[in-house]
Amino acid sequence: MTVLSFKERAALTKNKAAERLLVLMENKQTNLCISVDVTSSQELIAIADELGPEICMLKTHIDLLEDFDWTIILRLQELAQKHAFLLLEDRKFADIGQTVWQQYNRGMYRMVEWADFVTVHAISGPGIVQTLAEPALAHDHGLLLIGQMSTANNLYNEDLSQQVLEISAKHQDAVAGLIVQQGPKEHPGMIFMTPGVHLEAQGDHHDQQYRNPREAIMIDNCDLIIVGRGISQEPRRLIKAQAYRKAAWEAYIEKVS
Repeated sequence: MTVLSFKERAALTKNKAAERLLVLMENKQTNLCISVDVTSSQELIAIADELGPEICMLKTHIDLLEDFDWTIILRLQELAQKHAFLLLEDRKFADIGQTVWQQYNRGMYRMVEWADFVTVHAISGPGIVQTLAEPALAHDHGLLLIGQMSTANNLYNEDLSQQVLEISAKHQDAVAGLIVQQGPKEHPGMIFMTPGVHLEAQGDHHDQQYRNPREAIMIDNCDLIIVGRGISQEPRRLIKAQAYRKAAWEAYIEKVS
């Protein structure tokens, strides 16, 4: 089976944010997303600025910041423009329609205004996607549905993951892709992103399971790796980021060759 390049897949996607990401990955030659789960805005900005040249996307949990104000968002947007990366807010929306609409559009974070992507659980059914689709599309943003999780003993099973994939496939204008452990072969217009990646594959003390970048991309058919502590908590995090970027990109090149 012929494996399409990111550039070729960009022409197939129905979501503008997914198209931007696929083109960005191809042009910048990186399929690395850094997950920055910190409580200090100064640390978040410092990591974004230092590692920005190596990544295609920066993932936040913005509600972890103990000193949040809107100037942080403006600074993140400046750095995203400067270094050419997109922003993913890992909110994991999972409530009824009216509640998630307000969480996305209102409050102090107003994620719809700045997050190129947000994560969404489909456990409440396709209505959550339909609710978030309109504001997301109005800003040319995308939704990422949680299709699988990397924690041990999580409650996702094959049937649930398949249902999430089916919901995503029906709403590809708004759904840019899925967070998965194994990416499906079909639906080349969607992007399959995976956490649980470590250069030295291992676990942690909180039921997290890891595999290396080549396994994630070549064997599990994922497009983009999401790495957190394996980079952000390293004393030489730029060198680590460069190593992850190299490993993930070489795996992608091998897959499409």
